Amino acid sequence: MKEKITIIGGGWLGVQLAEALYADGYTIAISSRDPKKRLFFENNKWKSLSITFSDTSVNINPLVETDVLIIGLPPTGFTNYPLMISSLLSAFSTTTRVIFLSSTGVYANSTGRVSEESALIQEHPLAVAENIILQTSNWCILRLGGLIGPKRHPIHSLIKKVAPLNDGDSPVNLVHSHDVIQAIKMIVNQKVNEKIFTICNPEHPSRHDYYGLAARYFYDKDLTFNKGIPGKYVDGSAIENWGAYKYRSSIYNFDECK
Repeated sequence: MKEKITIIGGGWLGVQLAEALYADGYTIAISSRDPKKRLFFENNKWKSLSITFSDTSVNINPLVETDVLIIGLPPTGFTNYPLMISSLLSAFSTTTRVIFLSSTGVYANSTGRVSEESALIQEHPLAVAENIILQTSNWCILRLGGLIGPKRHPIHSLIKKVAPLNDGDSPVNLVHSHDVIQAIKMIVNQKVNEKIFTICNPEHPSRHDYYGLAARYFYDKDLTFNKGIPGKYVDGSAIENWGAYKYRSSIYNFDECK
C-alpha cells in the first residue's frame, strides 16, 4: 500500500498536487480554512483537515497519522511565520518525512547567477523557517520560482499597473506548476532526504521581452519598461544534475496558463 501524504496548504498549487498524488495511488489528507474547499476535498475522496491559527500556534482537526508532510503555507498574513512552522512540525511524529515549499525569494539581491549555495536574506521568514526544517531528521526543501500554470500568470497583475514598469532588463525566474509537481513526486517516490533544490525553469528572458510577449498574447496590448537593474537569474539545474528529472513545461506555452 502506498504512503499517506498530508498537504498543509490547500491552495492553487496544493489542490493540483493532491490531484496528481491521489491519481498515483497515495492516500491524501489536505488542509484548508475554507469550509467550501473542505467539502470539495471530501468530494474528491481526500481527507479534509480544518486548520486554524492563533498568534503562537496551529491547530489541525482531525490530527492524522502521515508518512509524508508537505508544507505549502506562504508566510503572508502571519505575524510570526517561523513559529507557525515550528508549531506545525510539533503536531506530527518526528519520523515523518517533511517536504517544505520555500521560494527563490530567499536569495539575496545580486546580479547574475544564483543557486542553492548562494547567500540568503537571513531575516526572510521563509529562510528562518528553513532553518527550523533543517533541525528535523528527515527533510527536503524546495525553493520555487515564480509560479505559473492553469489560470495563473504574472501578466494578469502586471497589465493593471501604471507603465512604464520597473527593471525591464532583469531576467524572469518562473516555473510551471506541472514541473513543481513532478519534482515533488520524484522526491516522494525516491524518499529523497536532506536535499535543498531550487525549482526554476532554465528559460530566463528579460522582463521586457517576456512580459511584453505575454501582454500581446493575453491582452493584445504592449507594455513599456524602464531598463532598471540587470538583476539575478535563478539556476534550477541542480535537481536535473542530481536525478532523473527534466523541466518539461516551457514558460512560453501560454496556452497552459489559460
